[in-house]
Amino acid sequence: MVTEEGVLIEVFYSSSLKFFLRMKKNTTTLVEYSPGLRRVRGKAMPYEFKSVEKLRYDFEQDAQHSD
Repeated sequence: MVTEEGVLIEVFYSSSLKFFLRMKKNTTTLVEYSPGLRRVRGKAMPYEFKSVEKLRYDFEQDAQHSD
């Protein structure tokens, strides 16, 4: 999905806990979540998956604050 602002949102999730959520503008990755990893504006930190709902919430929070 591409927003009106030109931000690309990519989402992949499978039942075997393989996932990634990514928000990019042009070639810059602003926010990315994958198993065990959370990256916001290039800063990587550990991420513990708890539920799909929590993953979505955390991603949306980081996406709102990375503009």
